Amino acid sequence: MLATGRGPNGFMHAASEPRFAGKWRDLVDSAEKEFLMMRGLLLLMLAGLVAFGADDEWTKVKALKTGAEIRVFKKGSTLPVLAQMDELTDDNLVVIVKKTQTAIPKDQIDRIDARPTGGSRVTKETTTKETFPDSKAAAEAGSAGPAGVTTTTSTSVSMGSKPDFETVYRRPIGAPKK
Repeated sequence: MLATGRGPNGFMHAASEPRFAGKWRDLVDSAEKEFLMMRGLLLLMLAGLVAFGADDEWTKVKALKTGAEIRVFKKGSTLPVLAQMDELTDDNLVVIVKKTQTAIPKDQIDRIDARPTGGSRVTKETTTKETFPDSKAAAEAGSAGPAGVTTTTSTSVSMGSKPDFETVYRRPIGAPKK
């Protein structure tokens, strides 16, 4: 005779004949304990990732070099502040706007975008073309001069546009708005 039922976590509890009942119950109980431990561990890791992710955004701003071109979107403003990065503290972002140093409190910043540095905007391309005379053209040239290999080289220089801004900080959603 087999009796079945659901436990508090949705696991099946089954008991058959008395000689197997204890072993079966022990197996199901150990599986429930393992499930609860794994779920607890997963929740703990998830909480750690969320806590680590909150500080990660401000760390990206700290990685910006002095003089980097940035856009700062302040709370309540539709237009960004175009500035150069100067220094960063835990509470303030210090920027240079039109040769004037300005401190912007961290709690007043909605978003910070930075223009990537590195790489050259100037592109230089050189093309070389060699032409070999065919035997008929060489015979026609005759005494007019030697018919040899002709080399043509052309060089072009182009100025590319600046790279687009990339978001390096966005105020966390749960952060209080003052």
